[in-house]
Amino acid sequence: MLIICSIEKIESFSSNNDIFASGCMKSIMDGSENGITIKSLEGKVIYANRAYTQLLGWDQNEVIGKTSIELTVIPKECTHEFASIQKQLWNGKSFSHFETKRIHKDGRIVYVSATYTNYYDANQNIIGTLCVLRDITKQKIYEAKLAESEERYRKLVEVLPLGVLVHQHEKILYSNPKILKMIGHTNKHSFIGENIDTFFHIKDRETVKKQSKKRRLQEGVWHKLNGKPMSLESTSTSIYINNEPATLTIFNDVSERKRHEKELHESESRYRIIADNMSEMISIVDQYGIIKYASPSYKKMLGYMPASILGMNLFDLVNRPEREKVEKAFETLLVSGEVQRVEFRHLRCDGSKIWLEAIGKKLFAKKKDIVSWSSAVK
Repeated sequence: MLIICSIEKIESFSSNNDIFASGCMKSIMDGSENGITIKSLEGKVIYANRAYTQLLGWDQNEVIGKTSIELTVIPKECTHEFASIQKQLWNGKSFSHFETKRIHKDGRIVYVSATYTNYYDANQNIIGTLCVLRDITKQKIYEAKLAESEERYRKLVEVLPLGVLVHQHEKILYSNPKILKMIGHTNKHSFIGENIDTFFHIKDRETVKKQSKKRRLQEGVWHKLNGKPMSLESTSTSIYINNEPATLTIFNDVSERKRHEKELHESESRYRIIADNMSEMISIVDQYGIIKYASPSYKKMLGYMPASILGMNLFDLVNRPEREKVEKAFETLLVSGEVQRVEFRHLRCDGSKIWLEAIGKKLFAKKKDIVSWSSAVK
């Protein structure tokens, strides 16, 4: 509004093209915190306020009578833009808050928001141009740092082994490459702006809507676009985009893990069936000798119900004179991993003793606290 007012006053008080006939307007421009210049039709500066000289580092006597090109305040990449603006100004057009760059006297770049307009004489003839420059360097530096930060996080999300989906009002705002691959999308279409129903298999559309309302880790069976089932872990959280709530959901494909767990369970079940039906006594103990499993043969050979000795120490069932020998064999097994054979008298449930030959083996090389201990009557 100040610029418009100044132009009107310049017109009202202009006499012999004296743009400063109004001392009031000169005071307003002199005191402005924005850089202001007035140029003649030839493009030469006929007025520059103190804020302009402070903004670009030039003294007033260095600026007056010079064009912007002569002052070298226009970056090379902006010369075409500057020439285009000048041409359009002569045709009566004005520009407001146009972001561009200027060169400081010391060579550094200054980012500015520029407003250009013409001023006229009493007969409405253009007699020059007025330019107001507002320093936005700090803002542009902040925006650049913010954009750099966003780019870093975007690259991180792009390479995550987890699927990431952001949606708002059931419209997709972002989907990373991993979630596209999980669901089975073969194209690289971003789906931005599309309804979330178009993204998932028809069987899962209600699931994802329910998931969006929950804020805890969930595991379930989902479907690829071809209908093939898969196991996914998913968790959602609320975020705000443009001051409105949105949902960020992270997906982790655990199909491979679930397959291994199933195979392991089936394997354990098979071996348990074998162990339960062997005539030899089979037990599984930890690194401290605590019994974790005992086969049914314990009942037949020693009179113990398998469940009754779970949690007991294996060595408490060894006849005391042979206990040191058994403990030494057990320790050697833990340290070396080599199969150990040892003979000793085992205590029966009724207090009697029976000679056994025990064979100790590690079940898993990386889990030294898991040991298989099988015994047979000697």
